[in-house]
Amino acid sequence: MKIRLPYEFDPRPYQQRFMDFYDRGGRNGIFVWHRRAGKDLVALHQTAKMAMQNVGLYWHCLPTYAQARKSVWNNFNNAIGKRLLRAVFPKEIVKQPADFKPQAEMLIELINGSMVQLVGSDSIDNIVGAGPRHVTFSEFALCRPDSYDLVRPMLRESGGTVAFITTPRGKNHAWKTWQ
Repeated sequence: MKIRLPYEFDPRPYQQRFMDFYDRGGRNGIFVWHRRAGKDLVALHQTAKMAMQNVGLYWHCLPTYAQARKSVWNNFNNAIGKRLLRAVFPKEIVKQPADFKPQAEMLIELINGSMVQLVGSDSIDNIVGAGPRHVTFSEFALCRPDSYDLVRPMLRESGGTVAFITTPRGKNHAWKTWQ
């Protein structure tokens, strides 16, 4: 069976621009969108594509580890009637875990050897040195301000890419990055 990525997802025009940016070789992008714009959904679909094309470690970083578990790992998307991660990562491309149980380590291993891991900027010190190929900072305006500084050398070494997706929250570190 052939699986087309993004899986059963028709991006909105602004989401398509996000995907096109990375599909065309974009390296460092910042996307400032309103609440409920589907930031995590489109970023995870793009991560799934990238991870199946290039074997490596891919992080989806939220402000806190607990938030990563609640808003992504345990997320149920009512619009499509299934869990968010099952909508993005169909079982045909997932080696483990098969069920995304709430108590599981928030790590998805794909059949090609890539790994997608949910992390929190509040505990970024615990994972420094891992060498990700791509990092998405979700709600970057709420992330620990120095989190990108800690990840940047790893991305430079791996030739990796970064996506900052956020809702505006005043003139903070995300605003400075956008500038």
